[in-house]
Amino acid sequence: MFVIDSMFDLKITIALLIIALIISIISGIFKKNLYFAAVLFSVLANVIFVLAIFVQSTMYDFYNIRWLMWVSITAWPLLNIFLILKKCKKSK
Repeated sequence: MFVIDSMFDLKITIALLIIALIISIISGIFKKNLYFAAVLFSVLANVIFVLAIFVQSTMYDFYNIRWLMWVSITAWPLLNIFLILKKCKKSK
């Protein structure tokens, strides 16, 4: 994420994803809601990948996962919005 090395970017991204997973599991346990934990992880993971795009990470090109960059910008946020709206409608 700091454009030093694509391997370093990947390690930071994986570490941040593990932190996001831990946060979502802990919040899911406290709220006793698996759906909330899954949506929270999805949103946090999307933010992590989008931030990697904004800092011009080279890992997408180096590891040939450019498709993940486009999914993170286009489809994934729409999926997150849909999941949040679905939960809000059920709450009413």
